[in-house]
Amino acid sequence: MINRLKSLLSLSLTVAALVAVPLCGYAAMTIYLKDGRSFSVPVTPDEVLSISFEGAAAPLASPGKPAAPTLSAPPVSDGLSVWLDASDFASIFQTPDGFDQVTGGNQPVGLWRDKSNNDNHMTQQRPESRPRLSKSGIGNKPAIMFESRQSLSLPTNFPAPLSVFYVARMTGGANARVLNALANNWLLGFWAGNKNQAYYEGWVSPEGTPPTDIHPHVFTAIVRGPGQNSEVWADGNMIADNQRGVTGPNGLAINAGPYNESSNCQVAEILVYNRALSSDERRKVEGYLKSRWNIARN
Repeated sequence: MINRLKSLLSLSLTVAALVAVPLCGYAAMTIYLKDGRSFSVPVTPDEVLSISFEGAAAPLASPGKPAAPTLSAPPVSDGLSVWLDASDFASIFQTPDGFDQVTGGNQPVGLWRDKSNNDNHMTQQRPESRPRLSKSGIGNKPAIMFESRQSLSLPTNFPAPLSVFYVARMTGGANARVLNALANNWLLGFWAGNKNQAYYEGWVSPEGTPPTDIHPHVFTAIVRGPGQNSEVWADGNMIADNQRGVTGPNGLAINAGPYNESSNCQVAEILVYNRALSSDERRKVEGYLKSRWNIARN
């Protein structure tokens, strides 16, 4: 198995540098190249002893470019439907067609590619509405930086049950919604100048408190569906657990949707699962996000 992997690496390195090797917990490892091609190897993470480069060195950071990302993947892969990772600049493109990769800070983002292999990419067709890449946005890692007039979205409907995690912070000025639905009334994290907010076609969190800040946070939504309790968590702390909102988001968006409530913000990572994660799984994912983005543990 390792011989197959080394052979594939040797072949691919003759044409382009390896820039990301995401290990997603599936039965294949995908290697993304700078020219837009990708190769998959039928291997699980447990089978990989090491990765070596033959005939080329691993790419180093250069002036104006983010450092190459280290291997890191969510600790729970079962049911992963969306994985958007701002630290992996190989998954971020200036235009929605995916042919113009982001290479440095302050460049526009027209495509944020889904790393879950489900093609749930976030895009922005209008050049004037594209957010930008911040090289050291959250935890000294790249983040997608939005002004209130800039947005990204994806149209997929995510019915309950589901689990949503994301890392974001406000940057001052406009403080409304950040992650919300594209076609129904669903929001998580921020609303109307407040944090720890959750509305799943009904308020799950206490409405309108506490006031927001500019620190990064990990927000979690667990939505089980009608007749079952929904949850909202902030930085690993439960905010609410009730049945006042039991609906998933129809489409996902940052600074877009039917309510025209947007923010100046940065977003680092988004994970969506097509099931309600267990308490142990939720803690693992929240711990992974806190550690990865250098967010203080509570």
